[in-house]
Amino acid sequence: MLENEESIEATPPNAQRVARRALVLSAVVCRGNIDDGAGNADTESLRKRTLDWIAFLDVQEEIEPQEAALLKTPLGGLTERRVIDATWQAEGLAVLAWALGRLDLPKHDEKVDPYAVTDALDFLSEDAAELIGSARLRGETEIRALPTCMSRCAILRATAGHRILPVGLIRQILTRST
Repeated sequence: MLENEESIEATPPNAQRVARRALVLSAVVCRGNIDDGAGNADTESLRKRTLDWIAFLDVQEEIEPQEAALLKTPLGGLTERRVIDATWQAEGLAVLAWALGRLDLPKHDEKVDPYAVTDALDFLSEDAAELIGSARLRGETEIRALPTCMSRCAILRATAGHRILPVGLIRQILTRST
């Protein structure tokens, strides 16, 4: 049973919400991967472009407080634990990208390629705005067919202490997996 079961959404999120959340996670994954670039002009520029892209997409309401703090932290300022947590978000992000029909999931024993998953979601492109407007989730039957092991592993990796996947999607996957 989940700790905050009372606060879990009874209805799964719509496709637009899943898309917005995926775009936020793309920024989080990027930020974790570039933390060691402090002082590098190209990396500093990438961090600024990422923040500008999030503002352009107007997805700030989907950013959780700890993610906002992470995104705003100057390069080189994250603890090792925060870098690890941010980069592992690629696993949960892959599930969202898959649900949106934008990515095939890797085999259960393969790590998600963070570049492939963010590219699949038009990271740093203005085209990502179209993704929100045209987002469609895979059919319920296909989502329910997602292997139980993959679902649980992705949830465990993606929710390391905080809500990363939309809670409705987490509940939907956990409910059908038990």
